[in-house]
Amino acid sequence: MVKSALPLEKVLEDPMMTSEPHKIKTVRRIRFTFPEDRRRELIRAGGNTFRIPSQWVTFDMTGQGTSAVSQDQWSGILIGDEAYAGSRSFERLEESVRKVLGHKNICPTHNLRGSIKLISTTLVQRGDLILSNSLTPRDLTEERSASVRRLPCDSGPFNGDPGINPFREELNLHRNIPYVFIEAFADGYRPISLSRMKEIRKALEAHGTKLVLNASRVVENGLFIRQHDPAWRNKTLAEIVNEMVRTAHICILDAGQDPRCNTGGLISTDDPDLHLQFQNEVVVYEGLHTYGGMAGRTMEIFARGIEEMVYEGQALWIETQAKRLASNLEGIPLIPGCDGVYIKADEFLPRIKEHQAQALAAALYLKSGVRAFLEGRFLSESLLPVQIPRLAMSNFQLDQVAGSILSLFEERECVRRFRLIHVTDWQDEALFEWDVEGLKDSPFTCEPHTIHTIEYVGTTTREKRGRLIQEAGYNPFLLPSRDVTLDLLTDSGTAAMSVEQWQAYEGAVETPAT
Repeated sequence: MVKSALPLEKVLEDPMMTSEPHKIKTVRRIRFTFPEDRRRELIRAGGNTFRIPSQWVTFDMTGQGTSAVSQDQWSGILIGDEAYAGSRSFERLEESVRKVLGHKNICPTHNLRGSIKLISTTLVQRGDLILSNSLTPRDLTEERSASVRRLPCDSGPFNGDPGINPFREELNLHRNIPYVFIEAFADGYRPISLSRMKEIRKALEAHGTKLVLNASRVVENGLFIRQHDPAWRNKTLAEIVNEMVRTAHICILDAGQDPRCNTGGLISTDDPDLHLQFQNEVVVYEGLHTYGGMAGRTMEIFARGIEEMVYEGQALWIETQAKRLASNLEGIPLIPGCDGVYIKADEFLPRIKEHQAQALAAALYLKSGVRAFLEGRFLSESLLPVQIPRLAMSNFQLDQVAGSILSLFEERECVRRFRLIHVTDWQDEALFEWDVEGLKDSPFTCEPHTIHTIEYVGTTTREKRGRLIQEAGYNPFLLPSRDVTLDLLTDSGTAAMSVEQWQAYEGAVETPAT
């Protein structure tokens, strides 16, 4: 079992973090754009922020694949084993899953959609029905001529819990349900409870039906359980996450979410027969069962990310930033989420009658260069996700993003028209005709970079610090750096570097001659 990086009693005493449990190792420069730049790029993109080139985006407010990584994770890029079969990086990933998630068997995939597709091709037949608390598996299930039925969920804190009576009725009514799909923190703002997961698992056993957990936001959901379920009040985050995953027959995990990787995914299970089916099928769609579409270095980074995602301080900092963003947006119609906020675009832009979320995304980009967007199948949406890249932004930057949203709300009448002119099946292909005039520029004065790599800092108690400084003879030069939170001893060689500097460092030719 992975241990908490912070003492649990300290976490329970003060669950809100006041500062980051890390320092910045490397940064990625960003561009502060001008209004004429943004208007030109939005015109070129047909009003669709998904299509804007990233070099013209100041802050990309999506939490998938955009997080900062630790220096320990990033070291995996140098030691990944790229063997086609039997990669030691696969063994490293397998070990991390067993230690943190509790399942014995894994099948790597290239991302979450790859995992869902593999489950669908393995378990789903024509005419089958999938019960779920989200629509995440819908597209790939419908490709199999099957369907997904979203169950009505409870009210109250755990509003991602499928209502137990509607669930039992559906389960007893249909005999063609191969699995039930439960998403931790469904849609980003609807958490599930462990007690309901266990009820569902018990009911499924009698029907021979499998429980699939999408654990991509399991860390945030685990924190929520500890805060709202007294039975788990004194458990570590690692223990709660492990229990959630082991309650499911099958777990799928998007590496771009809680493990903070750029790409990757996996399926885990304790059922050896299911594992064999996944192994036999994965080579058709993803690659051999010891890499599943991922490079060895990706699996190394993924493995470390799984172990780090249950660090108490880190998880609390991610939660604290999400709460900070929501509290800074007082007066804005929104739903607070575990990874940011979900703005009710239909209330934000009442004069726009359709595609309100897409219209709000376009207006926000024009206003400030901040990008929020929708992905997947094209629908006329009213909720716009504004997600925080995990560990990649400072509080100052988040506050200024919130300021641009507040300023846009005051000028919302400037968004006069937003109309779809190219009908499409997918969000990234949609084109719009729009009329947005009179917006004032919302310039940024914050740091001109996002965080690329972090280094964990020492987290200690007052008692431990007293003992350490006494052992060092009250000489800070003799303190071990692993126990130092803020090191202000010197600025010599301790500055953060840019990714461009590291690129030049890697490309240098070592020679004593010219």
